[in-house]
Amino acid sequence: LTRRLRPPLGCGRVPPAGGLELELEIRYRRASWRAYTAELDALADLGPHLVDLALFLTRAEARAVRRAEVEAEWARLELLTTRGAARFRCATNRRHRERVRVRAAGGGVIAEHAAGAPLAAALARARRRPHPLVAPLERQLEAFADAIQGGYRGALADAAEGARVMAVLDAARASAHRGGAEVAVAPAPVDARPGAGTAR
Repeated sequence: LTRRLRPPLGCGRVPPAGGLELELEIRYRRASWRAYTAELDALADLGPHLVDLALFLTRAEARAVRRAEVEAEWARLELLTTRGAARFRCATNRRHRERVRVRAAGGGVIAEHAAGAPLAAALARARRRPHPLVAPLERQLEAFADAIQGGYRGALADAAEGARVMAVLDAARASAHRGGAEVAVAPAPVDARPGAGTAR
């Protein structure tokens, strides 16, 4: 859930209330960087980042998933939340690209961000810069190290928020299995840690 550690440019303008429509996409080629990867499909690999970022930016609760399609190297779905709909696309067999667009319900664009243009990628390779997926992982490790040493926790996700994301992915798989039917997202579990209360 690395994307929340530095939200996309302009997304700080997302209002705290009101209806919203979101479009989020992330894609990359697994062979483009030397990462150890388990045998995950695109939904398990990239879906958690998109779902978490959408809920983090909008401060919304997930309600249901519909129109889900899940294949080994790509996935798409629509998440219904307490603030509106969010549409996701992800792929693990295409050139790197990240895109976020936030609209007011029935209105204009509030915030928009895109990364991964071909020219920018070529310049990064020529200048031997790290792969764009590496920097968010570095920020996540730094934030985690600070937190376990009693420092600023910042935007780190907790276990309850992680469980919330996984519940959305479970609903997405069920929707895909049922031909895109709408599937309710399971309620967030009660966090058993002392003083933590219930998950948001």
